[in-house]
Amino acid sequence: MNKIINKNQFSVAFFRSVKGITFTLLSLSILFIASCANNKDEVEGASESWPVPTVTTDTVTINFPDSVVASGVVVTDHGSMVMERGFCYATHRVPYATTGRDRVIKVGGGTGSFNTVIRGLTKDSVYFLRAYAWNGGGVGYGGEVRFVAK
Repeated sequence: MNKIINKNQFSVAFFRSVKGITFTLLSLSILFIASCANNKDEVEGASESWPVPTVTTDTVTINFPDSVVASGVVVTDHGSMVMERGFCYATHRVPYATTGRDRVIKVGGGTGSFNTVIRGLTKDSVYFLRAYAWNGGGVGYGGEVRFVAK
């Protein structure tokens, strides 16, 4: 059986259902925001406010008897300016730019491609090299490249 309602009754009923939907959407939005806030960046060295830069180590080209040309790219700074970028290298695996024990060559700042000549290498020694970039979130590294000095 159909019930006849007047215009005022319809307005009140419609407002109540819109108010309920709005409340439900607001509640879901708050839950979603709270859930996202609990998913912290799990990259080592990253701050809570900015992720570390995304970096790739492109190539190492044998250039002269005791040197190579290294190339890398800072793909993105994730919204926090890259203040330093360059290469770290050593005769052991996984060199770091921040330990003080590995060799570091700074090549400016910013995003995009960069390269440098690394001199003074020992002939027939095996080296491991990574590109790095530092921003407000910490230090990001590219993949490790192994090469033998000629």
